[in-house]
Amino acid sequence: MAQIFPLKQGMIIPVRFNSKKESLMNNVFPKETVSISFIERGRNHIAQSVTLDLILVDSLNPVDTIQTIGSKTFPKDGIPHPGGLLSNQAEYNIYILAKKELDENILVLQNSVREKEMDLANVQTDEARRDINTDLSSLRETLQQFYTDRNSLLVVQPVPMLIYSYMEVINLFDERGELTEEGVAWGKTLPLNDLTVGDYVGEAITTSP
Repeated sequence: MAQIFPLKQGMIIPVRFNSKKESLMNNVFPKETVSISFIERGRNHIAQSVTLDLILVDSLNPVDTIQTIGSKTFPKDGIPHPGGLLSNQAEYNIYILAKKELDENILVLQNSVREKEMDLANVQTDEARRDINTDLSSLRETLQQFYTDRNSLLVVQPVPMLIYSYMEVINLFDERGELTEEGVAWGKTLPLNDLTVGDYVGEAITTSP
């Protein structure tokens, strides 16, 4: 028995044939001749990781693998979210906004201090120097406070949101190694050629050996 997903549109797969010049050629697969199949391999119960291959097979003879078009290993805790989402997104956003505001205030004050220092070099009277020095003292004091605030800011490192853990992935396959109904829905969301598998395939078919 083999579980396959017939293509509902043709597929073009670029293949590098000259690694030095990085030239590419295209393999064109008409939808009538090939199907996609999910193959689970490399399941490691000790390390708790599993690899999933996405392969093109001959629609009439599914045991005949034409080409592997994708492969992904899912470790114990999962893989980072493809959209770059973080598990501590809210906390990280607050930190980034606070740091950005402090950095902007520091930059403004640094420019103000430089301008006052230039003014000080060009004034002619003692009274003007006193006024500028007073302003400089105030600006430097405020600037130092912003430095202190920035240095005391609790740094928040981004923590990627992990999805598709080892246990989640292996539970998407039944005892025959075929995707369950939930697994089929999940498999169709996987990226493929800037689209998703679901953009290319129709309903699953289980063929006879």
